[in-house]
Amino acid sequence: MEENSKAPRGRVIAVVGMHRSGTSLVTRGLSALGVELGGNLAVESAPDNVKGHWEDRDVFEFNKRLLAELALEWDVLDPGDGVAMSAS
Repeated sequence: MEENSKAPRGRVIAVVGMHRSGTSLVTRGLSALGVELGGNLAVESAPDNVKGHWEDRDVFEFNKRLLAELALEWDVLDPGDGVAMSAS
């Protein structure tokens, strides 16, 4: 007998983007639409983002460790050029 269940399938929605590109806005919007974001979100506000960053803490920490391991920084275009990007 063929099983024809309508059980919901698990889905993953990944919001990725560069710094200051609107990922917090998109993630917050998904939450407002009812998307379950999990229980490990960092939504604390900061001077540059008063409504919070809406980032998963584990992914954020992984990104920090990866950059450190590669001797890179999020705000430097090329580690050899010494040109830092500005949020202004």
